[in-house]
Amino acid sequence: MKNIKKFLKGFFRSGSIYLSLDWSGNIKSQKSEIKHFLWKGMRYFYRTNTSDSFVAFECILRGKRNAYYSRFLPKRTEVRTIVDIGANIGASVLFWKYLYPNSIVYAFEPEPSNFKILKKMPRVCQMFMSSMKRWAINQD
Repeated sequence: MKNIKKFLKGFFRSGSIYLSLDWSGNIKSQKSEIKHFLWKGMRYFYRTNTSDSFVAFECILRGKRNAYYSRFLPKRTEVRTIVDIGANIGASVLFWKYLYPNSIVYAFEPEPSNFKILKKMPRVCQMFMSSMKRWAINQD
């Protein structure tokens, strides 16, 4: 195993051996598979051998140092609607629903393989108040 420290960090934060192997660069297979792990009681789906494990780590597993966290975010009671343009496979959707559980998240993702993974999120996370669309947003 070439990067044991990175593997252990991924494992202790996710509890998933597969995600940790993928994120630390220790997977030998070229085949991409759909896997999942639990984060804060919510199931997170990702594809192995893609950038999905990096997205998971940067968006939800880094704690207060993740890509979205800020001490300037509004209080839980102040946010009712969130628009996530470019939702990728749903790491940001999980983060926003965890932070603002009573909000409605509108998630937009045009890329078909990302959207396929994103569609799995509300059913297993019971985020029935979220809306997901396979749309692209542009200037025109």
